[in-house]
Parts: sequence; C-alpha cells; structure tokens
Amino acid sequence: GWYEPGHFLIAEVPIVPGQTYYYVCGDDDSSDNVDMLPVLNFTSPPAVGTGPTRLIMFGDMGNAPDDGSLHHSWDFDSHGELPSWNTTRVSKNLLEKHGAHAVVHFGDIA
Repeated sequence: GWYEPGHFLIAEVPIVPGQTYYYVCGDDDSSDNVDMLPVLNFTSPPAVGTGPTRLIMFGDMGNAPDDGSLHHSWDFDSHGELPSWNTTRVSKNLLEKHGAHAVVHFGDIA
C-alpha cells in the first residue's frame, strides 16, 4: 500500500567540476543523533571539454536483497529475482572498472 513519504528537501549549491562534496542527511533534532545517516559524498563531473562524462544507466532492476537471503519468486525456481542481483553486480563492476561519474536509475525501485 501507499504511505506518506515525509518531506522532500531540495538544495541548490554551486559546485566546482571534479570536486568531492560531503554531506549528511537526517533529523538533527534527535538528542542522540540516532536519526542521522553516516557522512555521504559525491564527486561532481569533470569540466566541459576536459573529457567524457561516464554514466551507468539502468531501468527496472527487480527486487532481491544482496545479503544472501532469498524470497519466493514464481520464476528462477524460487531462487529470488536473479536479474536484480546481476544488475547490482554489473553496476558495481562498471563503476569500479570505468570510474563512472554517476549512476542513473530510471525505473522502478522495488
């Protein structure tokens, strides 16, 4: 079913090409910071004209945890949704091998 997703926040920050930025997300009203995520980061793409911008793009990846647990599926002999595992592994491999600047997911996150 549907549930209220909460608040969506947008921040517009001028960025420098090739610079790594660090940020945190969460609710800092918590006295013990339990509601804060660990520090995350991203690196902005290179400046225009200095080389290609490499993207990993994929669509509907299916639904399967990457922790070895399995759930029932009507296909793949109840071994879970193997294509989602493959999508995750291939994306990680491409990211490490080719140093992609971003991963773009344009389908269901199930």
